[in-house]
Amino acid sequence: MELEAILARLNSIDDKLDNKLAKGWLDLKAASKYCDLSPQTLMRYNRSGQLKSSKSTGKLMFKVEWLDKWLNG
Repeated sequence: MELEAILARLNSIDDKLDNKLAKGWLDLKAASKYCDLSPQTLMRYNRSGQLKSSKSTGKLMFKVEWLDKWLNG
């Protein structure tokens, strides 16, 4: 019974992540989790021009494809 609840919760989390990644944009916190790096590290690379981002909405946002490209060199 407890295992079923855990599996249901994991499926719910997985669905939410898929929906967020499907949109293609991540905020700093989500990008940090996606890259498994600290927000400070992402900010440092962003300020140096090595990591592309957008701030047109007033909030620092990263496209998943930009993060993947940056991570893969």
